[in-house]
Amino acid sequence: MKHIRGQAALEFLTTYGWAFLVILVMIGALAYFGVLDPSIFLPERCTFPTELACRDSQVTKSQTNADTATLDVYFSNNLGQGIDSLALQAKYVNDPDTALSVACGLTPVGGSYTSGQSIMASCTVIRPSGLTYPGVGSRVKFFVNGSYQPSNGIYMKTFSGEVYAKLK
Repeated sequence: MKHIRGQAALEFLTTYGWAFLVILVMIGALAYFGVLDPSIFLPERCTFPTELACRDSQVTKSQTNADTATLDVYFSNNLGQGIDSLALQAKYVNDPDTALSVACGLTPVGGSYTSGQSIMASCTVIRPSGLTYPGVGSRVKFFVNGSYQPSNGIYMKTFSGEVYAKLK
């Protein structure tokens, strides 16, 4: 009798073992094909220090050159005073060893921005030859480093921000 109970227990565990193995294979297949990619559920974000609050951002992939994308960041001067000598640089984060850091163009153009003024930065970020950006709809991340001099100050202040957005 003990032999029959042992065999029944072994068959019971084996059946559940195969079912568990099938479930693991299915989860692996879903993860492989990107169905379980958690980044698709994360919201787009633009994080800057409060003195230069980010209002909106957008990343656009070039239609003609697969290794070029344009990062546009819209922010405002919340420092409480004017800013002189504002400069920004952006870097694609997904390949930090090879990504190029580029200077950004500012609108309005000029060296001085008043308190509360909105500023638009446009950065064309080119990845090294042979490394292309992911497809449209993918999530990309950029680090933005900058410096400014308060109108009433003597020293340059530095800041950093982060943009995580869907590639358009």
